[in-house]
Amino acid sequence: SELTEMAETGEIKPSLRELIGRYRRYANYYRTGARSTLDRLKPHLENRYRLSLEIIYGLYLQIFERIDPEQGSFSESELNPRPEEIRQCIDTITTSFRRN
Repeated sequence: SELTEMAETGEIKPSLRELIGRYRRYANYYRTGARSTLDRLKPHLENRYRLSLEIIYGLYLQIFERIDPEQGSFSESELNPRPEEIRQCIDTITTSFRRN
């Protein structure tokens, strides 16, 4: 009922911020594990697979970094990157990948 109320009013209660903060900490734990696993796997993968994994990780990171438990509104527009931001992320990753 509290989630419905917050969705209808747009007012975010401290309890939701605490929950989002906890989930973000969980997600960060798995994010760092994923990064570590990618780094260990990279030498054993063909370039095309390494690039694919880097793009997937980069796009995930782009969204993860937008989550602000203290000040965020958690709206779709706040959390979802715009198409040009997605393209820029992919361009940055592919450019960096070519240099390595």
